[in-house]
Amino acid sequence: MKKAENYRQSLSVKVSKPEAYNALVYHIPDWWSTIDGSSDKVGTEFKVSFGAESFWTFKVVSLDEHC
Repeated sequence: MKKAENYRQSLSVKVSKPEAYNALVYHIPDWWSTIDGSSDKVGTEFKVSFGAESFWTFKVVSLDEHC
């Protein structure tokens, strides 16, 4: 399988910036699935599983709660 490089995605939601930041950094399992790893520090990686054989691995490359 070919590895996707520099993949980015954006979306718009009607919530405050602090609410969005909090949801994306601290509450991933609430809206996706359980995670293996940490999502609250730059440089960390976490895996989101969708069943026994389906998963995505993410790397935190930046965090800015004041964006």
